[in-house]
Amino acid sequence: YQASISRVVREPPSALTPAEVDVLLTQEKEPSIKAFTATIFDLARKGLLKIEDKVIEQTGLLRTKQVYQTNIKFTGEIKDINQLKPSEKLVLELLFNEISTMPQRGNEMLLLLNQTLHTDLNLKQSDKSRDTIKGMISFDEIKKWLKEHPTSFQTWLKKWKETVLEGVKTHDFVEDA
Repeated sequence: YQASISRVVREPPSALTPAEVDVLLTQEKEPSIKAFTATIFDLARKGLLKIEDKVIEQTGLLRTKQVYQTNIKFTGEIKDINQLKPSEKLVLELLFNEISTMPQRGNEMLLLLNQTLHTDLNLKQSDKSRDTIKGMISFDEIKKWLKEHPTSFQTWLKKWKETVLEGVKTHDFVEDA
């Protein structure tokens, strides 16, 4: 009996993004939606995002209840925006330029991110005003936007997956045997 192995992984992943690791684990098919979520948490681990739970008290007629709101804040804690991989930049663009409704002026790092994205990835500017860059978003806003804009998200997700795959190919982790 002779087995044929068409691909060999040369090295284990090290400083790869969760999306790139996901692609390697699925043998270069495409990153999953879990990889998208993991990318958000990885950006928080790197210090670019801060994820906070905020307790909001909602008072009713007979009682008060506590509701937790989870917010993601862009910290700008990076010296060089070019240290980010294009797929990570796309996630930040989606969260803070497309979905977020909480304006925050003067965040130079987000302005630079926006410029870099549109230069590096040839993204077209949307009709939204780019003079106000948003720096905070809640998970509730993300869920609401996803429900209201499923086609926009699918288009974005396709572009993100392609960008991740392009990034994985540059590493040469997988080669033909």
